[in-house]
Amino acid sequence: MIKGSVAVLGCGWLGLPLSQNLLAAGYHVYGTTTSPAKLPGLRAAGIQASVLRLPLGDFRQNLIDPLHAREDLLWTADQLVLNVPPARGPEALRQYPGALLSAVLAYRRNMPSGRIVFCSSTGVYGDLTGHVDEDTPLRSPEPRAMMLALAESQIQAQSQRPHVILRLAGLYGAERHPGRYLAGGTDLADGDAPTNLVHRDQVIATIRRYLDAPFWMRVVENVVEDDHRTRRERYTAYAKTEGLPLPSFLPGGANGKVVVSNSNRRGGR
Repeated sequence: MIKGSVAVLGCGWLGLPLSQNLLAAGYHVYGTTTSPAKLPGLRAAGIQASVLRLPLGDFRQNLIDPLHAREDLLWTADQLVLNVPPARGPEALRQYPGALLSAVLAYRRNMPSGRIVFCSSTGVYGDLTGHVDEDTPLRSPEPRAMMLALAESQIQAQSQRPHVILRLAGLYGAERHPGRYLAGGTDLADGDAPTNLVHRDQVIATIRRYLDAPFWMRVVENVVEDDHRTRRERYTAYAKTEGLPLPSFLPGGANGKVVVSNSNRRGGR
């Protein structure tokens, strides 16, 4: 039985297994990639896939109708998952909030009450230290943190329309085992700083929790594991588990943040 339709913008390392999970659960899935070479594989998986590059049109000139010449079923899905992280480079980062806005406007044009899940990042807290949660003011001057915060605010500005902002911690899982990140590294910094990671499966389960829910309106949630061991402890343990060369860290380096979530305790829906 078809449960409904979900559009997943960004069928990459997270978006593809999410889409496959949704298909197995009975959803019709529209998906996008920036690479035409990936279309056959996505379609073979059962995803109605298309190539999409943001921004859509010139959003600075046409905020009301950025897709005036484009009628795509992608924008008629019941729910939209924005899984498009900022690209590398200062110019791409600067354009990121506007690029996301063009997608949001295209969707809202066709589906004014459609539900949006935005995969943001705990990078929105930038260089803040100590414990941070969803109520922590976003005051970091780091460029990436500022652009993420702006992107979030553009979605939150639609205060009467349903949306979920998921701030994802550092992702790992499957072929991306944390033990490989720093294995064999020497004189690594920030050895005593806390870690903020989350397994891909937990992220997919969290997204599904919202997509499957009968009702929600406006939610911000940090998606992060409770394990905040230091970089020294965690990456050394992972390297041992994988039989990889152990990393070595410089002494000290305790500055950092511990990302926690109070969304579930508050009851966000």
